Amino acid sequence: MKYSAERIYVRFWNVDDAALLLDLQVRNRGEIENISASDRDESFYSLEGQRSLIESWNKKREEGNRYSFGIFYIQRMNSSVKFLCSRSYWILPQNGSLVI
Repeated sequence: MKYSAERIYVRFWNVDDAALLLDLQVRNRGEIENISASDRDESFYSLEGQRSLIESWNKKREEGNRYSFGIFYIQRMNSSVKFLCSRSYWILPQNGSLVI
């Protein structure tokens, strides 16, 4: 899935995006840790940690349980892409109970 507009696009994560996600996680570590319920060790803040995270998101998407995607900004001057934000949604089963 990919949605494109003139200056942004939205798509599911792939492991090639690990460096972009790592940059986001490191720059916003304090904020993320303040609002997140999960404990993260130092391995989380590594390229391999982000690859593992993306792989787990993609596995959950294949199972129909979670949809994690990035919103990216296209910089026209040098045709580069800048990551803007990440979003994830849990899909609840029909009985309404969430299984993680």
